[in-house]
Amino acid sequence: MLGVVLLLSLMGFAVGPLLVAWGRGRRAPSAAIDGFTLGVVPSLLLLHLVPHVVEEVGAGALALVALGYTVLWMADRRAHDGGERIGAALVLPTLVIHALGDGAGLAIATSAAGHREQVSTGLGLALVLHRLPEGLFLATAMVPVMGWRRAIPRLSMVAGATVVGALLGSALLSKIPDAVFDAVAAFGIGAMLRLATHRHGADAPTPLTRALSAVTFVAGVVIAAWIPDPDSVLRHARPHELSFIESLGPLFVETAPSMLIGLAVAGAVQTWAPRKQASWLNGRGALSQALRGMLFGVPLPLCSCGVLPLVRRLLAARVPVAAVAAFAAGTPALDVGGAVFSFRLFGAPLALARIASGFVIAVAVALAVAWSTRGVSMRFALRPAPPGSMLRPSPPWSATPHEPESDPPEAPRRALSALRQAVGPTLDHVAAWYVAGLCLAAAFEAAVDPAAVAGLGAPLDVALGALAAVPVYMCAQGAAPFAAVMIHKGASLGAALAFAMVAPGTNLPVLAAFRRSLGNRAALAFGLASLATAVAVGLAANALVPAASVPEMHHLVAHAHAPWELACAGALAGLLLRSLVRVGPRAWFAAMAPNEEPAADRHAH
Repeated sequence: MLGVVLLLSLMGFAVGPLLVAWGRGRRAPSAAIDGFTLGVVPSLLLLHLVPHVVEEVGAGALALVALGYTVLWMADRRAHDGGERIGAALVLPTLVIHALGDGAGLAIATSAAGHREQVSTGLGLALVLHRLPEGLFLATAMVPVMGWRRAIPRLSMVAGATVVGALLGSALLSKIPDAVFDAVAAFGIGAMLRLATHRHGADAPTPLTRALSAVTFVAGVVIAAWIPDPDSVLRHARPHELSFIESLGPLFVETAPSMLIGLAVAGAVQTWAPRKQASWLNGRGALSQALRGMLFGVPLPLCSCGVLPLVRRLLAARVPVAAVAAFAAGTPALDVGGAVFSFRLFGAPLALARIASGFVIAVAVALAVAWSTRGVSMRFALRPAPPGSMLRPSPPWSATPHEPESDPPEAPRRALSALRQAVGPTLDHVAAWYVAGLCLAAAFEAAVDPAAVAGLGAPLDVALGALAAVPVYMCAQGAAPFAAVMIHKGASLGAALAFAMVAPGTNLPVLAAFRRSLGNRAALAFGLASLATAVAVGLAANALVPAASVPEMHHLVAHAHAPWELACAGALAGLLLRSLVRVGPRAWFAAMAPNEEPAADRHAH
């Protein structure tokens, strides 16, 4: 039986390189393989491997995963293809060690089952699918960097390690501590996540290839979730908590109506709000400039990934520093759709506090940055950004002069334009973050012990909530569900509010952009002012907002949903799939990445 099981495992591993070889140079097959890889590899890592290493190593495994991702991210920033070269070298020993353990596990499992057991069709298919993503990932990561001649020996090393692990069996596992396997695997998982989710190649160029890539992406996610796992994180949770599946679906249904309303409001604001030119930001005094910069950004559905190119262009256009800082801090935090969306999860009092806090933080950051740059020479303050950073195409809401329409459209035409904006570019900018935010909230609900969060207490949890948001980088639609689960787990309202305010607007890419353009003092002022103000408004929320006004999470997702809520969920699911098919999965998820061009700017709608 071991021979059959081992053969099926190796066949599954070989399918990936064969698919890559078959699709290389062919537009449709390449798009399909890319979409499937983007769907199956990260899903398999997050659903199966990350929970395993966390269980074996503890919370330190998450730090190793983050370290592996960060190492490749930094290498990629230093050289255009440096991350891919280093990543291909880093993941090989990780997958060799994983293959040794995988082979040994197969030997132990078949020995326990007995030699007379037959391999069922379901088990055989599971064995093939279990290894297919591994071979597919290695081929897609290595072949574009080093070619087939150098990639084949490395692929053979991983396949050979599986055989060695199967032959040595339990003797191998007894000689090498599990911590070694799991620690190396945790670091490699982070590197693999970076390689799998980030490609320098062009996106699928045609509507047909983008649609094909989207279909195979969904298939990859489904396959990764289907692969049998006795300790699946999808169905297990902490005592008295909801599992991932138990909370994700109802949370989606519960938030779908407010998400649709938020999209509609955002589309209407972008269509009917008067467009301002960059010259309008030149107010008298820092406070006036800050208010103008904040109002300039309110109609725009941008997270920091879309804000950063505009920040650089505004600085190059000699817009006052206070206006640019308020624009950078306030636009993501005051996203119109995100504000409407938060009413359902936070309740009206905390949602209103979130909106007011966004204005306060934007003004405070703008004044702090303006003060920090006093006396700095104009030549230094308007130092150009790094080469290539301003070469991206300008989105239609950029700081370029707007040509007034000679014949303004009638109200019905404007309404239609608002609808198209809502279900087109606006949804494309936030769709991936909305889905990711729900998934992170559901995972947090299933995995975290409420006692660990509640034990922090205010004001410590408020400060930690603000600090934790800086490296997290989440859009408003992604931060809101996570913040709601924070409250459910025992965090104070102020901690959730501080997290929800800092995550969209204050993060490492934003601080790096201000450091490059305005110097270290400006970046430090931006970060400290944002954190200090977020902590202050969080403490104020703890004192002024009643905790009972926030909906209880279990009741929110467990009650029977009305038919109109289910209809809204069906409509939103269709719009999300339409967005994914229209722009393709690579561009869809690019809206989540710092310094990546948002999906709506890559493809015309």
